[in-house]
Amino acid sequence: MQNSNFEDNLRFFKDLLPYGIFYELIRNKNSFFKIEIKESENYFEIKVKDDLHIKIDKEVKYLPPNSKIIVFTSFLSFCIYQKNITQEQELFIILLEDLYYLGSIFLSFNLKEIIQYKDKIFFIKSDYDIDFLINFLNKNLSLLSNPIINIKIDRYDEIISENHKILIYNFASKLNEFLIDYNTHLIMLPKQIINTIENIKYIKKTVDIIQNKDNITLVVSAGPSLNDQLEKIKKLKDFCLIIVVDTALRFLLKNGIEPDLIIALDPQVLNFLDFLGINNLKNSILAIEISSTYKITEKFKDYENTIFFTGLLPSSEKKELFLPVNNLSDFICKTYSLYQIPVYGNVGLAAISFATKISNNIILAGFDSSFNSLVYHCKETLDINYHLNRQNYLNPALSKLNLEALAISYKNNKRNSILLEKNKNIFNKNFPDNNFIYIENISKINKDSIQVLINNNQYNFDLLKKNKKQNLINYLKTKKVENIYYNKDENRYEIDKFKNLFKKSIDDSFKFFEIAREKSKNKIENSLKRLFQNYL
Repeated sequence: MQNSNFEDNLRFFKDLLPYGIFYELIRNKNSFFKIEIKESENYFEIKVKDDLHIKIDKEVKYLPPNSKIIVFTSFLSFCIYQKNITQEQELFIILLEDLYYLGSIFLSFNLKEIIQYKDKIFFIKSDYDIDFLINFLNKNLSLLSNPIINIKIDRYDEIISENHKILIYNFASKLNEFLIDYNTHLIMLPKQIINTIENIKYIKKTVDIIQNKDNITLVVSAGPSLNDQLEKIKKLKDFCLIIVVDTALRFLLKNGIEPDLIIALDPQVLNFLDFLGINNLKNSILAIEISSTYKITEKFKDYENTIFFTGLLPSSEKKELFLPVNNLSDFICKTYSLYQIPVYGNVGLAAISFATKISNNIILAGFDSSFNSLVYHCKETLDINYHLNRQNYLNPALSKLNLEALAISYKNNKRNSILLEKNKNIFNKNFPDNNFIYIENISKINKDSIQVLINNNQYNFDLLKKNKKQNLINYLKTKKVENIYYNKDENRYEIDKFKNLFKKSIDDSFKFFEIAREKSKNKIENSLKRLFQNYL
């Protein structure tokens, strides 16, 4: 590798370098040292400074084919391994090291000679650059259709500086969060589309909600702490509107507690397991998100109190706080005038979101912030072994569990999800914690009030009179819906118009996710065929 003079390299990269770095390189050009590189048959020996020699392989041992993005954790790693780069890559992300080392690279390499794809380079030196890159990737999702390659020189990254380690950490955290969003959508989108198509034929009702700020709503999730709160829930059940997530439904019914509203959200067939063995919902309203697994809808297809709604997810666009789950969901919502509500990507947060539309005072039960790695839910949610003996189709479903689950990590023997944590943080910004009463903090339940301990202070909240609970249920009003493409005068659907818009909304949903569409192409086409032939 021949050397070029320092000024030529600066001129070559002038349009890519942040002005502050460019200025500091010029100002300190006489302060940098020359990196020595010795090349053998299989290795590079790099002398970064007198007391630091690094020996590295000449070739990147594993370079996945067709990758469009390569991340280099330093400019040195880019210069060393640039000959591994091909025209197939479309973006090179380079995390710039501190000035002391960066200037030495500019002094030691003929960058104009070794760098062939300058127009594909994106430099990262600050959190602003990271956010700018994430925003760019969000608008160019086709770049993510293949795995991202990460090339680094570990020993070099360790000694550069603490600032560079922090930069690498912040970049990895934000990119990982973004990729989890993307990959989750990649996995869930085909399921959402198929579920929506299959659920359409059952849409008859949605819901209207009228807020009464003085009421108290009890929201029940399925955390393991729920087992310890049963007696409190029994005392509260006649005085609160009870909203339950599907996973905790079995717990309430087994203990003689009838919820007023059941929320079903997850598009995976595993969500159907929560309803196995439950055949009587009594008077509860079953609220199904339009893209939730259609197995639930089929099971309760004759149940009169089933309603549908459309979930909204936090948006990365500054113009909109929330956007529909996908374009098809948005189209169906407008076609049937379905109720829309933010769901935050999690059934527990979706249940709370419903509660905030009904009342200001909300009691939360079973909302553990993280679960023990061996205990996901309260004990009564599901006896999987029992149902495995009765339901053969569960075997393949359960075998896919690890592949289809959201990205979950385990730290300190606790179950954590970056995606759910992100959505919970967005939720907390919209609904501060002081709107909620955690059932653990209820110190006493009287006939007409509850005492709550918050920050070592006692607060009293009035409960509904037992004979007035039915009036509270009236704040959840179901209403019939109709397809706007149904022509009442001619007693027929405007089928061609509906078909075209329907298919276009599916195409728009898969705009940046063609790889997901290809894997489910036949299932989607068969579902569409059944819908148009048999039900419209």
